[in-house]
Amino acid sequence: MSFLCHPLDIVFRDHLIKLFSSSSKSLAVEGALRFDSNIGWRIHMRGMRVSQFVAVTMLIISVNVTQLTAQESSGTRMPRVRYKLIDLCTLGGPNSAEFAAPLINNRGEITGAADTAQADPNAPNCYNPDCFVTHTYSWRRGVLTDLGVLPGGFGSEGNYINDKGQIAGQSLNGQIDPLLATPEGIAVLWRRDGQIVELGTLGGNESLAAAINNRGQVVGGAANQTPDTFPGPLGFWGTQTRAFVWERGAMRDLGDLGGPGSFAPFVNERGQIAGVSYTSAEPRETFCGQDIPPQHPFLWDNGRMIDLGTLGGNCGFLPGLNGLNNGGQIAGGSSLAGDLTAYPFLWDPKDSPSYEGFGHAGGSFGFATELNEQAEVAGGATTTNDEEFHAFFWRKGVITDLGIVGDDTCSVAHSMNARGQVVGTSGDCAGTFRGPWVPLAEKRPDA
Repeated sequence: MSFLCHPLDIVFRDHLIKLFSSSSKSLAVEGALRFDSNIGWRIHMRGMRVSQFVAVTMLIISVNVTQLTAQESSGTRMPRVRYKLIDLCTLGGPNSAEFAAPLINNRGEITGAADTAQADPNAPNCYNPDCFVTHTYSWRRGVLTDLGVLPGGFGSEGNYINDKGQIAGQSLNGQIDPLLATPEGIAVLWRRDGQIVELGTLGGNESLAAAINNRGQVVGGAANQTPDTFPGPLGFWGTQTRAFVWERGAMRDLGDLGGPGSFAPFVNERGQIAGVSYTSAEPRETFCGQDIPPQHPFLWDNGRMIDLGTLGGNCGFLPGLNGLNNGGQIAGGSSLAGDLTAYPFLWDPKDSPSYEGFGHAGGSFGFATELNEQAEVAGGATTTNDEEFHAFFWRKGVITDLGIVGDDTCSVAHSMNARGQVVGTSGDCAGTFRGPWVPLAEKRPDA
Protein backbone atom coordinates (compact mmCIF):
# COMPACT_ATOMS: atom_id res chain seq x y z
CA MET A 1 0.00 0.00 0.00
CA SER A 2 1.26 3.48 -0.89
CA PHE A 3 0.45 6.90 0.57
CA LEU A 4 0.89 10.37 -0.91
CA CYS A 5 1.22 13.50 1.22
CA HIS A 6 1.59 17.15 0.33
CA PRO A 7 4.48 19.56 0.96
CA LEU A 8 4.23 22.27 3.58
CA ASP A 9 5.93 25.66 3.45
CA ILE A 10 6.97 26.67 6.95
CA VAL A 11 8.98 29.67 8.13
CA PHE A 12 10.96 29.17 11.31
CA ARG A 13 11.62 32.46 13.06
CA ASP A 14 15.11 33.33 14.24
CA HIS A 15 14.62 32.32 17.86
CA LEU A 16 13.82 28.75 16.78
CA ILE A 17 17.03 28.22 14.85
CA LYS A 18 20.66 28.98 15.40
CA LEU A 19 23.41 28.47 12.84
CA PHE A 20 27.00 28.21 13.99
CA SER A 21 29.68 29.16 11.49
CA SER A 22 33.43 29.31 11.86
CA SER A 23 33.69 31.95 9.17
CA SER A 24 31.86 35.17 8.27
CA LYS A 25 31.03 33.88 4.80
CA SER A 26 27.43 33.48 3.75
CA LEU A 27 26.10 29.94 3.99
CA ALA A 28 23.81 28.75 1.21
CA VAL A 29 22.44 25.22 1.30
CA GLU A 30 20.07 23.89 -1.33
CA GLY A 31 18.32 20.54 -1.05
CA ALA A 32 20.03 19.98 2.28
CA LEU A 33 17.98 17.07 3.47
CA ARG A 34 16.98 15.63 0.19
CA PHE A 35 19.74 13.48 -1.25
CA ASP A 36 23.21 15.07 -1.30
CA SER A 37 25.83 12.92 0.44
CA ASN A 38 27.76 16.10 1.21
CA ILE A 39 24.72 17.58 2.93
CA GLY A 40 22.47 14.76 4.08
CA TRP A 41 20.85 16.43 7.10
CA ARG A 42 18.36 14.22 8.87
CA ILE A 43 15.54 14.52 11.38
CA HIS A 44 15.45 12.03 14.26
CA MET A 45 12.48 11.38 16.51
CA ARG A 46 13.47 8.29 18.45
CA GLY A 47 13.40 8.65 22.18
CA MET A 48 10.90 11.52 22.31
CA ARG A 49 7.93 10.96 24.57
CA VAL A 50 4.90 10.13 22.48
CA SER A 51 2.65 11.91 24.96
CA GLN A 52 4.40 15.22 24.32
CA PHE A 53 3.42 15.57 20.68
CA VAL A 54 2.20 13.72 17.63
CA ALA A 55 5.38 12.81 15.78
CA VAL A 56 5.09 12.97 12.02
CA THR A 57 8.22 12.41 9.98
CA MET A 58 9.18 15.46 7.97
CA LEU A 59 11.73 15.95 5.19
CA ILE A 60 13.45 19.28 4.65
CA ILE A 61 14.05 19.62 0.92
CA SER A 62 15.35 23.15 0.60
CA VAL A 63 17.17 25.59 2.81
CA ASN A 64 18.35 29.06 1.90
CA VAL A 65 20.45 30.86 4.49
CA THR A 66 21.87 34.26 3.54
CA GLN A 67 23.93 37.01 5.13
CA LEU A 68 25.40 34.85 7.88
CA THR A 69 27.89 37.46 8.98
CA ALA A 70 29.02 39.40 12.00
CA GLN A 71 25.48 40.80 12.19
CA GLU A 72 24.65 38.09 14.71
CA SER A 73 27.26 39.29 17.17
CA SER A 74 26.32 42.95 16.62
CA GLY A 75 22.73 42.29 17.63
CA THR A 76 21.23 42.97 14.19
CA ARG A 77 18.19 40.82 13.56
CA MET A 78 19.01 37.86 11.34
CA PRO A 79 16.87 37.15 8.27
CA ARG A 80 14.22 34.51 8.40
CA VAL A 81 15.18 31.04 7.28
CA ARG A 82 12.69 29.33 5.01
CA TYR A 83 12.35 25.57 4.92
CA LYS A 84 10.13 23.54 2.68
CA LEU A 85 8.97 20.53 4.66
CA ILE A 86 7.36 17.45 3.22
CA ASP A 87 5.09 15.54 5.56
CA LEU A 88 5.97 11.91 4.92
CA CYS A 89 2.67 10.82 6.48
CA THR A 90 1.99 7.72 8.54
CA LEU A 91 0.57 4.37 7.52
CA GLY A 92 -2.83 5.20 8.97
CA GLY A 93 -1.89 5.69 12.62
CA PRO A 94 -0.92 8.79 14.62
CA ASN A 95 2.89 8.72 14.47
CA SER A 96 5.85 8.07 12.22
CA ALA A 97 9.50 8.11 13.12
CA GLU A 98 13.03 7.59 11.95
CA PHE A 99 14.95 5.16 14.14
CA ALA A 100 18.57 5.07 12.98
CA ALA A 101 20.92 6.56 10.42
CA PRO A 102 21.42 7.22 7.64
CA LEU A 103 17.71 7.24 7.08
CA ILE A 104 18.06 9.09 3.82
CA ASN A 105 20.36 7.80 1.11
CA ASN A 106 22.13 9.67 -1.66
CA ARG A 107 19.14 9.21 -3.98
CA GLY A 108 16.72 10.92 -1.59
CA GLU A 109 15.06 7.70 -0.47
CA ILE A 110 14.07 7.39 3.18
CA THR A 111 13.24 4.58 5.57
CA GLY A 112 11.95 4.37 9.11
CA ALA A 113 8.82 3.13 10.84
CA ALA A 114 5.26 4.45 10.88
CA ASP A 115 2.11 3.59 12.78
CA THR A 116 -0.69 1.73 11.10
CA ALA A 117 -4.27 2.12 12.34
CA GLN A 118 -4.09 -1.24 14.09
CA ALA A 119 -3.61 -1.50 17.85
CA ASP A 120 -0.71 -3.68 18.94
CA PRO A 121 -2.16 -7.11 19.89
CA ASN A 122 0.82 -7.72 22.20
CA ALA A 123 -0.03 -4.82 24.55
CA PRO A 124 1.29 -4.01 27.08
CA ASN A 125 4.45 -5.62 25.60
CA CYS A 126 4.26 -3.31 22.60
CA TYR A 127 6.87 -3.05 19.88
CA ASN A 128 6.34 0.72 19.77
CA PRO A 129 5.70 2.88 22.87
CA ASP A 130 2.37 4.21 21.58
CA CYS A 131 1.09 0.62 21.19
CA PHE A 132 0.10 0.93 17.56
CA VAL A 133 1.38 -1.65 15.07
CA THR A 134 4.33 -0.10 13.24
CA HIS A 135 5.59 -1.08 9.80
CA THR A 136 8.78 -0.22 7.99
CA TYR A 137 8.28 2.22 5.14
CA SER A 138 10.18 3.46 2.15
CA TRP A 139 9.67 6.97 0.81
CA ARG A 140 10.56 7.59 -2.84
CA ARG A 141 9.59 10.56 -4.98
CA GLY A 142 6.72 11.60 -2.78
CA VAL A 143 5.24 8.14 -2.25
CA LEU A 144 5.29 6.37 1.12
CA THR A 145 5.15 2.58 0.77
CA ASP A 146 4.33 0.10 3.53
CA LEU A 147 7.01 -2.61 3.43
CA GLY A 148 5.17 -4.83 5.87
CA VAL A 149 6.45 -7.48 8.25
CA LEU A 150 7.43 -11.13 8.36
CA PRO A 151 4.49 -13.55 8.15
CA GLY A 152 2.60 -13.49 11.45
CA GLY A 153 4.42 -10.42 12.74
CA PHE A 154 2.94 -7.22 14.15
CA GLY A 155 5.73 -4.69 13.81
CA SER A 156 8.91 -3.79 11.97
CA GLU A 157 11.46 -1.00 11.70
CA GLY A 158 13.91 0.16 9.05
CA ASN A 159 17.28 1.01 10.56
CA TYR A 160 19.46 1.82 7.54
CA ILE A 161 19.04 2.38 3.81
CA ASN A 162 21.88 2.12 1.30
CA ASP A 163 22.16 3.84 -2.07
CA LYS A 164 20.59 0.84 -3.83
CA GLY A 165 17.42 1.25 -1.81
CA GLN A 166 18.07 -1.87 0.27
CA ILE A 167 16.95 -1.55 3.89
CA ALA A 168 18.29 -3.31 6.97
CA GLY A 169 16.11 -3.59 10.04
CA GLN A 170 14.03 -5.86 12.21
CA SER A 171 10.60 -7.46 12.06
CA LEU A 172 8.50 -9.32 14.58
CA ASN A 173 7.74 -12.86 13.46
CA GLY A 174 4.58 -13.62 15.42
CA GLN A 175 6.37 -15.76 18.00
CA ILE A 176 6.87 -15.10 21.72
CA ASP A 177 10.43 -15.33 22.99
CA PRO A 178 10.29 -18.11 25.61
CA LEU A 179 13.13 -16.52 27.60
CA LEU A 180 11.74 -12.97 27.71
CA ALA A 181 7.98 -13.55 27.27
CA THR A 182 7.95 -10.72 24.69
CA PRO A 183 7.48 -10.80 20.90
CA GLU A 184 10.48 -12.07 18.97
CA GLY A 185 12.30 -9.68 16.63
CA ILE A 186 14.36 -10.99 13.73
CA ALA A 187 16.92 -9.20 11.54
CA VAL A 188 15.60 -8.63 8.03
CA LEU A 189 16.57 -7.12 4.71
CA TRP A 190 14.12 -5.41 2.40
CA ARG A 191 15.23 -5.56 -1.21
CA ARG A 192 14.57 -2.58 -3.45
CA ASP A 193 11.46 -4.26 -4.85
CA GLY A 194 10.03 -4.50 -1.33
CA GLN A 195 10.67 -8.21 -0.85
CA ILE A 196 11.48 -9.01 2.79
CA VAL A 197 14.29 -11.47 3.54
CA GLU A 198 14.62 -13.06 6.97
CA LEU A 199 18.30 -13.10 7.99
CA GLY A 200 17.90 -15.56 10.86
CA THR A 201 19.86 -15.84 14.10
CA LEU A 202 22.95 -17.64 15.37
CA GLY A 203 20.89 -20.30 17.10
CA GLY A 204 19.00 -18.08 19.54
CA ASN A 205 15.58 -16.50 19.37
CA GLU A 206 16.25 -12.96 18.15
CA SER A 207 18.46 -10.70 16.05
CA LEU A 208 18.74 -7.10 14.84
CA ALA A 209 20.17 -5.68 11.61
CA ALA A 210 21.79 -2.29 12.25
CA ALA A 211 23.40 -1.28 8.94
CA ILE A 212 23.96 -2.25 5.32
CA ASN A 213 26.56 -1.02 2.84
CA ASN A 214 26.25 -0.71 -0.92
CA ARG A 215 27.78 -4.16 -1.34
CA GLY A 216 24.76 -5.64 0.41
CA GLN A 217 26.67 -6.63 3.57
CA VAL A 218 24.41 -6.41 6.61
CA VAL A 219 25.75 -6.13 10.17
CA GLY A 220 24.21 -6.17 13.61
CA GLY A 221 23.73 -8.56 16.50
CA ALA A 222 22.16 -12.00 16.82
CA ALA A 223 21.47 -14.30 19.74
CA ASN A 224 23.13 -17.69 20.09
CA GLN A 225 22.06 -20.52 22.39
CA THR A 226 24.50 -19.83 25.26
CA PRO A 227 22.83 -18.36 28.37
CA ASP A 228 23.81 -14.73 29.01
CA THR A 229 24.63 -14.01 32.63
CA PHE A 230 25.49 -10.34 32.11
CA PRO A 231 22.54 -7.96 31.72
CA GLY A 232 23.77 -4.70 30.30
CA PRO A 233 24.64 -3.04 27.00
CA LEU A 234 25.18 -6.40 25.27
CA GLY A 235 22.59 -8.36 27.23
CA PHE A 236 19.60 -8.14 24.92
CA TRP A 237 17.95 -11.52 24.66
CA GLY A 238 18.69 -13.87 27.54
CA THR A 239 21.35 -15.64 25.49
CA GLN A 240 24.62 -14.17 24.28
CA THR A 241 24.56 -11.41 21.69
CA ARG A 242 27.05 -11.94 18.86
CA ALA A 243 28.18 -9.46 16.22
CA PHE A 244 27.40 -10.73 12.74
CA VAL A 245 27.81 -9.98 9.07
CA TRP A 246 25.27 -11.35 6.60
CA GLU A 247 26.08 -11.64 2.92
CA ARG A 248 25.13 -13.92 0.04
CA GLY A 249 22.45 -15.58 2.12
CA ALA A 250 24.60 -16.56 5.09
CA MET A 251 25.07 -15.10 8.59
CA ARG A 252 28.58 -15.18 10.03
CA ASP A 253 29.54 -14.82 13.68
CA LEU A 254 32.33 -12.23 13.84
CA GLY A 255 33.63 -13.54 17.15
CA ASP A 256 34.66 -11.55 20.18
CA LEU A 257 37.62 -10.08 22.09
CA GLY A 258 37.65 -12.78 24.73
CA GLY A 259 34.29 -12.12 26.35
CA PRO A 260 30.80 -13.56 25.96
CA GLY A 261 29.15 -10.84 23.89
CA SER A 262 29.65 -8.50 20.91
CA PHE A 263 27.63 -6.25 18.59
CA ALA A 264 28.37 -4.57 15.24
CA PRO A 265 26.54 -1.30 14.42
CA PHE A 266 28.69 -0.06 11.50
CA VAL A 267 30.03 -1.32 8.16
CA ASN A 268 31.82 0.75 5.52
CA GLU A 269 32.12 0.35 1.75
CA ARG A 270 35.36 -1.63 2.11
CA GLY A 271 33.61 -4.27 4.17
CA GLN A 272 35.31 -3.17 7.40
CA ILE A 273 33.06 -3.48 10.45
CA ALA A 274 33.12 -1.59 13.75
CA GLY A 275 31.53 -2.71 16.97
CA VAL A 276 32.02 -3.48 20.64
CA SER A 277 32.84 -6.65 22.53
CA TYR A 278 33.35 -7.83 26.07
CA THR A 279 37.01 -8.67 26.67
CA SER A 280 36.56 -11.21 29.45
CA ALA A 281 33.92 -12.99 31.49
CA GLU A 282 34.95 -11.23 34.71
CA PRO A 283 32.23 -8.86 35.97
CA ARG A 284 33.24 -5.44 37.21
CA GLU A 285 31.71 -2.08 37.98
CA THR A 286 32.52 -0.15 34.83
CA PHE A 287 31.44 3.08 33.19
CA CYS A 288 29.27 0.94 30.89
CA GLY A 289 27.38 -0.62 33.80
CA GLN A 290 27.59 -2.65 36.97
CA ASP A 291 28.52 -6.32 37.16
CA ILE A 292 29.46 -6.60 33.50
CA PRO A 293 32.82 -7.41 31.90
CA PRO A 294 35.11 -4.76 30.41
CA GLN A 295 33.97 -3.64 26.96
CA HIS A 296 36.22 -2.48 24.10
CA PRO A 297 35.48 -1.22 20.59
CA PHE A 298 36.80 -3.30 17.69
CA LEU A 299 37.52 -3.08 13.98
CA TRP A 300 36.85 -6.25 11.99
CA ASP A 301 38.98 -6.32 8.85
CA ASN A 302 39.77 -9.19 6.47
CA GLY A 303 38.47 -11.80 8.87
CA ARG A 304 40.32 -10.48 11.92
CA MET A 305 38.85 -8.64 14.92
CA ILE A 306 41.20 -5.90 16.15
CA ASP A 307 40.93 -4.73 19.76
CA LEU A 308 41.06 -0.91 19.74
CA GLY A 309 41.49 -0.71 23.51
CA THR A 310 40.34 2.30 25.53
CA LEU A 311 41.67 5.53 26.99
CA GLY A 312 42.63 3.64 30.14
CA GLY A 313 39.26 2.56 31.52
CA ASN A 314 37.14 -0.56 31.22
CA CYS A 315 34.46 0.85 28.94
CA GLY A 316 34.70 1.74 25.27
CA PHE A 317 31.48 2.38 23.38
CA LEU A 318 30.15 3.46 19.98
CA PRO A 319 26.96 5.43 20.72
CA GLY A 320 26.79 7.40 17.51
CA LEU A 321 24.85 7.19 14.29
CA ASN A 322 27.90 6.89 12.08
CA GLY A 323 31.16 6.00 13.82
CA LEU A 324 33.12 4.35 10.97
CA ASN A 325 34.32 5.94 7.74
CA ASN A 326 35.79 4.41 4.59
CA GLY A 327 39.32 5.08 5.81
CA GLY A 328 38.82 2.68 8.69
CA GLN A 329 38.78 5.48 11.27
CA ILE A 330 36.43 5.03 14.22
CA ALA A 331 34.89 7.55 16.63
CA GLY A 332 33.13 6.84 19.89
CA GLY A 333 33.55 7.23 23.62
CA SER A 334 35.84 5.69 26.21
CA SER A 335 36.24 5.82 29.95
CA LEU A 336 39.53 6.91 31.49
CA ALA A 337 41.45 5.07 34.20
CA GLY A 338 39.24 4.68 37.24
CA ASP A 339 36.04 4.65 35.15
CA LEU A 340 34.77 7.92 36.61
CA THR A 341 35.07 9.98 33.43
CA ALA A 342 34.66 9.31 29.71
CA TYR A 343 35.95 11.26 26.72
CA PRO A 344 35.22 11.18 23.01
CA PHE A 345 37.88 9.47 20.93
CA LEU A 346 39.08 9.09 17.36
CA TRP A 347 40.93 5.90 16.41
CA ASP A 348 43.04 6.16 13.27
CA PRO A 349 44.99 3.12 12.01
CA LYS A 350 47.40 5.41 10.15
CA ASP A 351 48.41 7.42 13.24
CA SER A 352 50.80 6.52 16.02
CA PRO A 353 49.45 6.34 18.61
CA SER A 354 46.19 5.32 16.99
CA TYR A 355 43.99 6.49 19.87
CA GLU A 356 43.27 10.17 20.39
CA GLY A 357 40.96 11.25 23.18
CA PHE A 358 39.77 14.80 23.63
CA GLY A 359 38.14 16.36 26.66
CA HIS A 360 35.68 19.19 26.43
CA ALA A 361 35.17 22.35 28.48
CA GLY A 362 36.13 20.88 31.82
CA GLY A 363 33.36 18.29 32.13
CA SER A 364 33.65 14.62 33.02
CA PHE A 365 31.66 12.98 30.23
CA GLY A 366 31.54 13.10 26.45
CA PHE A 367 31.23 10.95 23.37
CA ALA A 368 31.30 11.15 19.58
CA THR A 369 28.14 10.66 17.57
CA GLU A 370 29.32 11.30 14.00
CA LEU A 371 32.47 10.84 11.92
CA ASN A 372 32.90 11.92 8.31
CA GLU A 373 35.44 11.05 5.60
CA GLN A 374 37.64 14.01 6.58
CA ALA A 375 38.08 12.55 10.09
CA GLU A 376 36.01 15.38 11.54
CA VAL A 377 34.05 14.41 14.63
CA ALA A 378 30.79 15.68 16.11
CA GLY A 379 29.37 14.73 19.45
CA GLY A 380 28.43 15.99 22.86
CA ALA A 381 30.09 16.59 26.23
CA THR A 382 29.43 18.11 29.61
CA THR A 383 30.73 21.56 30.49
CA THR A 384 32.54 22.69 33.66
CA ASN A 385 31.26 20.89 36.75
CA ASP A 386 28.95 18.93 34.47
CA GLU A 387 26.43 21.76 34.62
CA GLU A 388 25.38 21.56 30.96
CA PHE A 389 25.76 19.26 27.98
CA HIS A 390 26.83 20.83 24.67
CA ALA A 391 27.24 19.59 21.14
CA PHE A 392 30.79 19.91 19.78
CA PHE A 393 32.72 19.81 16.50
CA TRP A 394 36.31 18.49 16.44
CA ARG A 395 38.83 18.86 13.64
CA LYS A 396 42.60 18.24 13.67
CA GLY A 397 42.98 18.55 17.40
CA VAL A 398 40.73 21.59 17.83
CA ILE A 399 37.36 21.20 19.54
CA THR A 400 34.60 23.79 19.08
CA ASP A 401 31.69 24.15 21.46
CA LEU A 402 28.56 24.48 19.30
CA GLY A 403 26.70 25.98 22.21
CA ILE A 404 22.98 26.10 22.89
CA VAL A 405 19.97 28.12 21.77
CA GLY A 406 18.77 30.92 24.04
CA ASP A 407 18.54 29.87 27.68
CA ASP A 408 18.69 26.14 26.94
CA THR A 409 21.05 23.96 28.95
CA CYS A 410 21.70 21.08 26.57
CA SER A 411 22.42 20.53 22.89
CA VAL A 412 23.04 17.28 21.04
CA ALA A 413 24.72 16.69 17.68
CA HIS A 414 22.82 14.06 15.72
CA SER A 415 24.37 14.07 12.28
CA MET A 416 27.22 15.55 10.24
CA ASN A 417 28.01 15.60 6.54
CA ALA A 418 31.22 15.55 4.51
CA ARG A 419 31.47 19.35 4.70
CA GLY A 420 31.57 19.36 8.48
CA GLN A 421 28.06 20.73 8.85
CA VAL A 422 26.30 19.44 11.95
CA VAL A 423 22.61 19.11 12.69
CA GLY A 424 21.20 18.44 16.13
CA THR A 425 18.83 19.63 18.81
CA SER A 426 18.86 22.17 21.62
CA GLY A 427 16.73 22.08 24.73
CA ASP A 428 16.84 21.60 28.46
CA CYS A 429 18.63 18.73 30.15
CA ALA A 430 15.36 17.36 31.49
CA GLY A 431 14.52 16.17 28.00
CA THR A 432 12.28 18.90 26.55
CA PHE A 433 13.73 20.01 23.22
CA ARG A 434 12.73 22.97 21.12
CA GLY A 435 10.69 22.89 18.00
CA PRO A 436 10.99 19.96 18.87
CA TRP A 437 13.96 19.94 16.48
CA VAL A 438 16.41 22.81 16.16
CA PRO A 439 19.22 22.46 13.60
CA LEU A 440 22.72 23.39 14.69
CA ALA A 441 24.87 23.92 11.60
CA GLU A 442 28.66 24.10 11.79
CA LYS A 443 30.60 25.19 8.72
CA ARG A 444 34.06 23.76 9.13
CA PRO A 445 37.06 26.09 8.93
CA ASP A 446 38.77 26.58 5.61
CA ALA A 447 41.82 24.34 5.25
